[in-house]
Amino acid sequence: MLTRTGYEWLRYAARAGRGHVSAETEIPLATSDEAAPDVADGSPFTGISRDDWERSADLMLSALTPYASGNGALYALPGRTSWDGQHHDALQGFARPFLLAAYRIRGAGGEGMSDLIDRYAGGLCAGVHERGSSGWPRHSESSQSIVEAALIALALYESRPWIWDRLDPGDQRAVAGWLSEVSDQRLPVNNWLLFPVVVNEFLRAVDQPHSTERIRENLDVVDSMYRGDGWYSDGFGQNFDHYCGWGLAFYTAMWSLMGGERHEPTRAEQYLERLGAFVDQYQYLFGSEGNPVHFGRSLSYRFAACAPLWLAARTGVSSLRPGVVRRIASGCLKYFLDRGAIDPDTGLLTVGWHGAWEAIAESYMAPASPYWAAKAFCGLAIVADDPVWSDIELPSPVEEGDFVVPLSAPGWLVQGTEADGVVRLHNHGSDHFPWDDGPLASPHYRKVAYSTVSAPELEQSSDADSQVVFRTSNGRRGFRRHFHRGHVSAQTASSIHYPFEVPDPPRLRVRRRRPWLRAVAQAPSWDVRIDLLSLAKLGVEVRVARCVTPTAGTLELGGYAVAGETEPEGECRDARASARTPEGLRSTEFGLLDSARATLERQTGTNAFGRHSAAPVLHFDVAPGETLVAVVVVLGLGDSAHENCPVTHCAPAGNAMVLTWEDMSRDEISFRRGSWTHTSHPR
Repeated sequence: MLTRTGYEWLRYAARAGRGHVSAETEIPLATSDEAAPDVADGSPFTGISRDDWERSADLMLSALTPYASGNGALYALPGRTSWDGQHHDALQGFARPFLLAAYRIRGAGGEGMSDLIDRYAGGLCAGVHERGSSGWPRHSESSQSIVEAALIALALYESRPWIWDRLDPGDQRAVAGWLSEVSDQRLPVNNWLLFPVVVNEFLRAVDQPHSTERIRENLDVVDSMYRGDGWYSDGFGQNFDHYCGWGLAFYTAMWSLMGGERHEPTRAEQYLERLGAFVDQYQYLFGSEGNPVHFGRSLSYRFAACAPLWLAARTGVSSLRPGVVRRIASGCLKYFLDRGAIDPDTGLLTVGWHGAWEAIAESYMAPASPYWAAKAFCGLAIVADDPVWSDIELPSPVEEGDFVVPLSAPGWLVQGTEADGVVRLHNHGSDHFPWDDGPLASPHYRKVAYSTVSAPELEQSSDADSQVVFRTSNGRRGFRRHFHRGHVSAQTASSIHYPFEVPDPPRLRVRRRRPWLRAVAQAPSWDVRIDLLSLAKLGVEVRVARCVTPTAGTLELGGYAVAGETEPEGECRDARASARTPEGLRSTEFGLLDSARATLERQTGTNAFGRHSAAPVLHFDVAPGETLVAVVVVLGLGDSAHENCPVTHCAPAGNAMVLTWEDMSRDEISFRRGSWTHTSHPR
């Protein structure tokens, strides 16, 4: 039984009788917002079964039908226009939901799917045969169409017996001709390299003209971006985010399934092994409600975050228990639907995080872009009696106990607390440089910490939350933009950054047309250095900064921004600052070592989690030379959020300190010979 909360859109769409979904398919709704989970169907945590996934897919597809063109090739959804224009956006409205339809068709074995099959087969043929505004744009006209071509190829692979195999030879040649054009296009060196790979692999599988050379060349470049433990960098920089899962891990494994195992078995086996290793670590990035860490770009894709978990189970490479896979994935779907991801009036997925919020959108984001989330439904391609569907749901990692997990490949320290189900990501390895290397670099990468219950502020003028900012005596600010990796260990991670760093010449040449280069070229040399260490313990982070500067200034260390629809409560006293939402989410900073001034940075309309937000910030005066400062950063719900500092004593000694905790354990932290050392002494 699905609760009314989060599923009102299902009721609306079913009542409207859109597409092949009739009014009789209306989802039963609970009589209260808190329906008891259905233990009988094996879903004691989420209450969501395979049937619910299928009905969700049906109604998401049905909501699209009013926006279809007369020939069914284009879907012009309402909303903002992307940088590629309305014609491409309408192609995207066909392609991304087509993958969702393909999973639904395959999962049902085609039974009862005739309307859906006819709709997408007809639109497919019309798109490639017709020209101009009635047909699909050519890839030379729209770079983003390459993304959609890959999704169409995946959809055709998943639905092949019911759509591709039933097309007449002329239609097949026309579709193949449009798809094959991707091989002639120039691509950025990132996950886009995999789009021609899956397109050409599909064409090879159906005996259509294809480029084996393009498959091999692109995969060789992708392999050079591999960083270990299943993680790829999304390009040659330090680019780790959800694209590692719903992009790189997903497409390499799908290439293996589509034909790679036959043609390059060694490489295909390696890709599947990497997917298995990836989800072993990736499972820790979800909170107790299935909510993924709010980090990186394209966050409007939302529950696409769970796609690699399903795919690893489908390919048999997952070491996760089947009940854990379904618990996280169903929780992820429910989390977003419960919080307004679907517009209640149209039934369409919105651009945003919880509800519609276009401030989060990148310039390439179109109204249909959120349907990248269709990848989350790849679990429907797994047969219904597979353990991933038939076994009872089991607790996710954060529901089984507290953890601190070092992820050395992306340079993260991941910390979860069972009491509140919150997961925190301490970031010392992913800055998206040089893609986001200007003064206005994305706040979704440059911060020190992210979580499953908070988001970074998008207001560039402040940039205080989860940041380390150096302010000169004349007010000039330098912040953490590009940083250099230190180490990742069992409890600590570190990095180095230069607040006024100038990008190196090769990157300047790559970005020569960006207007910010004039300002960067006039910036001083690397005259300020900050060595940063995060220690994760007892559900909090100790953040230690060593600042080396030729001039006096102020060092600002910010905590998490918390947000809601009403203004968070705030408190500043001595060396402590705290913000608390009415729902009980608290963000607090405690100063250690030197005295600090506490402030609260408030914003309006800049946070994905609510209209009003606030973040604690501590300010330290630093003299010329070398200074060591430290804070305790806390983020938690209810009783799990520390009211008082969990560090009861801090003994500084030059470039070292000894921390004594409330449980009487001790940690020694020191900076010697250019690196941090940490020794833990249990109580």
